[in-house]
Amino acid sequence: MLTIPRGKSVRFVNNSGGKAMRVGSTDSANIIYSAFNQNKTVGSGGTYEYTFVDKGTYSYSNKNNTVDQGIIVVQ
Repeated sequence: MLTIPRGKSVRFVNNSGGKAMRVGSTDSANIIYSAFNQNKTVGSGGTYEYTFVDKGTYSYSNKNNTVDQGIIVVQ
């Protein structure tokens, strides 16, 4: 779990050594999460950055490998 202040950006880096990465919310019912979803897959070494403007708890996973997951708490 990562805790950050509102307005801070988080950079997700694909250090998998070959697996594709596409970060996405695991809570599809919440509208706040839809803007958080990464639009395109990136390969090894690729990045995705998102600025969290709303307070809340964001659970996410790598949509290409759902074992990769985490939580970001925005205060």
